[in-house]
Amino acid sequence: MEVFRHITVDVTCHWSDIPPVYRIYVDSDLITERVFSWPGYHNYIKENLICHLNSGIHKLRIQNCTGSGTFKLKNFEVDGVNCMHPNHVDPTMQEITFMLHP
Repeated sequence: MEVFRHITVDVTCHWSDIPPVYRIYVDSDLITERVFSWPGYHNYIKENLICHLNSGIHKLRIQNCTGSGTFKLKNFEVDGVNCMHPNHVDPTMQEITFMLHP
């Protein structure tokens, strides 16, 4: 059953010269594209995403479009709950596998 879900995730980035651009995907769907123009050493963007998703296993991932900077995803929740899949492992912190229940 498809339901609208509220996903929140913090995006951090360490960069120096040119503000990097990133894209966030849920499964294969592009959800947003932004420029990270704030100093990354003490700032982050809290993404608030509304997605129409079935129950099951999904992936949220960040793509660096410019190659400058290093992005990380932190503090992930769906509808206010951390629902990371038990087998989720990504040492780069650029992809999150999560499970939704009906």
